[in-house]
Amino acid sequence: METLTRERQKDRTDEEERALEERAQKLVDSQLSGLNKTPRKPKAKASEARLGGGMVTVGKQVLVDSKGGGDFLEVSSAVSAAKDGDVINIMPGTYKGNFRVSCQLSLVGRPNMQHGSVILEHKGREPLLAAIGPDAALKIEQLILRHRGFKNNYEHSALLVEGGASVGIVGTGLTCTDANCIMVRGHGSKLSLKSCQVYDGGRCGIELLSGATLTAEATKVSGNGWSGIEVSQGAAASLQRCVVTKNKMFGVHFKASSSGLLDKNTVNAHSAIYGDIKIDPEAKVEDTNRE
Repeated sequence: METLTRERQKDRTDEEERALEERAQKLVDSQLSGLNKTPRKPKAKASEARLGGGMVTVGKQVLVDSKGGGDFLEVSSAVSAAKDGDVINIMPGTYKGNFRVSCQLSLVGRPNMQHGSVILEHKGREPLLAAIGPDAALKIEQLILRHRGFKNNYEHSALLVEGGASVGIVGTGLTCTDANCIMVRGHGSKLSLKSCQVYDGGRCGIELLSGATLTAEATKVSGNGWSGIEVSQGAAASLQRCVVTKNKMFGVHFKASSSGLLDKNTVNAHSAIYGDIKIDPEAKVEDTNRE
């Protein structure tokens, strides 16, 4: 009788242990759901996430490597295939071509000490990189955008933002040998720069027209053939802790009907004929540089 009781107790203990193991396994499975499953075909529509009160499309990560270690060999191919929310990571090298963006997209350079910078380069009448239209929301990080010019044509630039597009740039260099480095034009068109360099342009470093807006922080604008930054036709520019130096005309020129903020910038070493900062009488600019 005693032996039978012990066997029943053992059976009950075994059942309890199995039940605990099953519960534990179900918990682990729920926490790791989907991580070890065979990938399914992507859905037709990208997912969305809420950020700052708005909806931001979440796409896929893409790798461009000219040496063959990624999804694409050329940036142009990756941009052509991009969908809303995609992030295009670019390995070191020089990538030729001009690119037009009309969706939500991120271009992220992956420079390193061993292989150097990530350079996008173009020579021709078109802009190197153009973000056009209200659906265009472009983010750029750690790149060099270098337009090598086009004879007798000044409509090109390293970057064009127009038609209500929005562009945010961090840690990037932009240059155009014979025209504006950056052109932003049209109501609703927005550009933000942080820790960037805009240099050695044949005309302006940055030109804002027709109601466009610029926010620049800790950015250097230097060595351009015309003014460093020119704001006109109802455009607005906010410059904080920027360095604008050694441009051939004005450092910063706010023309009539423009507006802006100048706060703790260094603007110097420009032509004695023109001067460092010019604010036309009808422009509305808050200048706290000297406070």
